[in-house]
Amino acid sequence: MDKLRKTATALDRMFRALFWVDVTMAIVCAVALAAAMALGSDSGIYRAFINRVDIGNVRVSPLPEYCPQTVLPVAIRLAIVVAAGVSFGWGITIFRGILKPMTEGNPFEGGVASRLKKLALLTLVAGAVLSVMQAVCAAVDFGAFRVAELFNMQKLSEVVLINRIDATFIIVSLVLFLLSFIFRYGETLQQLSDETL
Repeated sequence: MDKLRKTATALDRMFRALFWVDVTMAIVCAVALAAAMALGSDSGIYRAFINRVDIGNVRVSPLPEYCPQTVLPVAIRLAIVVAAGVSFGWGITIFRGILKPMTEGNPFEGGVASRLKKLALLTLVAGAVLSVMQAVCAAVDFGAFRVAELFNMQKLSEVVLINRIDATFIIVSLVLFLLSFIFRYGETLQQLSDETL
């Protein structure tokens, strides 16, 4: 149990620091994106965010006349940064709650199972929301950058947007739900053991 306590304590410290890094980065990115929106498409900070388009593993930097003249792409990125920052911070808070009983040497006490279930639900919902937001961002970029005009259409038959959603968050969520059931069973066994003594 001493090894569990030491490991959980070290992880708790690491995640406490990671939480504050997340908060700081989310605030800095949100402020920069909000400033880019407020200053408009003629500002340098706006062009810093909207001067390139990623197409798979290829990054294209179009000339200024092909860059979007609307703040919508930046607004969507701002929403994604805020949603990701809040989700990640909330997830860290829940995970630290899972570690708390373990730092005391009691892994099957203190509602670990319910916190694992919350973390699984957060993973599922945040993953779905962020995937949809990224798909919307790609669609807006495709139109705002006039991506089809960036290619020599004499050598291509079509340029279309294909959204692919990474469903890894579903698998992670299912594993966390499974762990919550295992920990709930462990909590029940621990309670029966305590009552027997």
